[in-house]
Amino acid sequence: MKRSDALTPNEDLPPDSAKIIRSFIEDYHEKLEEEFLFPRFNEAELVDLVGVLFHQHQAGRALTDITMQFATNQTLKNADERRTLAAALSACTIRTRRGKIRCFSQLFGKL
Repeated sequence: MKRSDALTPNEDLPPDSAKIIRSFIEDYHEKLEEEFLFPRFNEAELVDLVGVLFHQHQAGRALTDITMQFATNQTLKNADERRTLAAALSACTIRTRRGKIRCFSQLFGKL
């Protein structure tokens, strides 16, 4: 996998990849977590942690919005827009890693 800060003007972007993130991860997976798991975690007195996870979901949705806006072949021809896209992709990777670590070490470790 390429580093997101190494995007070049001659690359082809995977079609609709951000739409897959939006429809499956955000609108399906995260929605299920928020509707069914978060209430149970709140009952288990993990309110602060659920708040952090919900905030991470919101931040991820904002990053997907940026990616959907800038993930075009036209964007890759513009250096400033390319940097914006690269930053969003990098932030998404970091957010995903931190979210997994938090879930496994703190949330599931307390249940």
